Amino acid sequence: MKFDRVGLVGGLAADRPILTTLVLAFGLSALATLGVSEAAGGAAFAIGDLLIAALLLVVAPLVIAGASPSKALFRIIIALVIAGVVAGSLIYEPVLFTHLLRAPVFTLGAFVLATAILLGVGPLFGAMTKFSFIAASAALLGMAGALGLLVQQGVEFSEKASVIAIVAFIIAVIAGAGALADFAALYASGADRRQASGLSVRRAIPSALNGAVAAALAFGLIPTMEKAGVPYLGALAGLSACLCAAAALVASAGALALRQTSETMAVEENRRRAAFRDKWRLLRGLFPPNASLAIIAIAAIAVVAAAFNMPAQLPLSRLVFVILAAVVAGLVFFSLRAGVFVFFSLIVSATIGGWLWGTFGGPVLSAFDQAAALAIVAALFGELAATWRDARSPRLNARETTQAAMTDGAGLHVFGVGLALAGLCAGKAAGVYANALPTAGMLAVMAALGLLFAPPLMTALSHVVRRELS
Repeated sequence: MKFDRVGLVGGLAADRPILTTLVLAFGLSALATLGVSEAAGGAAFAIGDLLIAALLLVVAPLVIAGASPSKALFRIIIALVIAGVVAGSLIYEPVLFTHLLRAPVFTLGAFVLATAILLGVGPLFGAMTKFSFIAASAALLGMAGALGLLVQQGVEFSEKASVIAIVAFIIAVIAGAGALADFAALYASGADRRQASGLSVRRAIPSALNGAVAAALAFGLIPTMEKAGVPYLGALAGLSACLCAAAALVASAGALALRQTSETMAVEENRRRAAFRDKWRLLRGLFPPNASLAIIAIAAIAVVAAAFNMPAQLPLSRLVFVILAAVVAGLVFFSLRAGVFVFFSLIVSATIGGWLWGTFGGPVLSAFDQAAALAIVAALFGELAATWRDARSPRLNARETTQAAMTDGAGLHVFGVGLALAGLCAGKAAGVYANALPTAGMLAVMAALGLLFAPPLMTALSHVVRRELS
């Protein structure tokens, strides 16, 4: 099978993995060290608390799930042992954690929950579960560098700085997980390790760039238009996301290029994808083109109704962000369809999600909270748009294209949402982000709506484009 060229960045990461990783690690470590040395008062300790919380809630569960055997019984035993050890330590030796963690009970409880969930459902996600700890570990170093950059640029370490760093970290881990999923798919298709690792980075760069620009737009636009922030924070948010994503992608490609990958992984990946493809076959019956067009029309009516019936007026900043994020997605992915997909997904999830959140008594989110949730959701929808774009083929009709796209994209979307929720909870565990849980709740609502809306939207857009070109 013929594969595309790996490109400059992918080639460097795959051919010179140790050199490129060390250069990035040295630069990020220097940024982090300079930032911590200039941090005032207890800010250095707060930065340490945030990094430790992210390590425990995101990286450690991925390491444990990736290293665990595939048999369900062994994974259950590991989860029970971890829960027992943590519970016993909290009961009999609580002093062990009081000096290390800001909120020991919440942090360790979230760690046990995240680990148990990953051990339970990890095999469903294949290579993402097995290798995502590489991207998460590198992104954690990127977050340390991003925090150092923020302090260096005169941003006082506060809740705003921590939210920017957390969102940058989450976007990088999502992009890294997408690259690792691509690596497994390419290797299963016959590519060698160098081709698979380099090409996976090349394909992940647009997704990472889309997430970084979405973060820049969200933090630079929404708080500024609502008089709760300043535009330059958006530029710093985008740069922070780029730093984290560069670390995650380069480290992932380098580690996979060095790793001795067996044929067993290719067999398991092909088997897993075939099982998902069979399950998504139901979409071909549930969402024919005409029914999908009707669902889009109903969703448009629901958006208008929700906008007029929201407990609070729909902020103009949210609409402007949705439009600009869609334009950016279309440009980054070189696809008008991708931009249209992101626009409809964002407008439906943000409007209907906001109405549901307010109607059912969700707490009011600040402009920064909304910016964080929308930036992450835009990155997730960008990943879905990229998989849909890559799934198109002259041999596939609209429903078959949707089936192929959801086979690859749905798992990454769900996995990315889980990583995002864990990352936001790390801010709560570190005591630097008070509204982390409400923001995580709003994010989950919007991401779920977007995933439910994706199949009919993909089918309808594919049908319309194919009809216009015929």
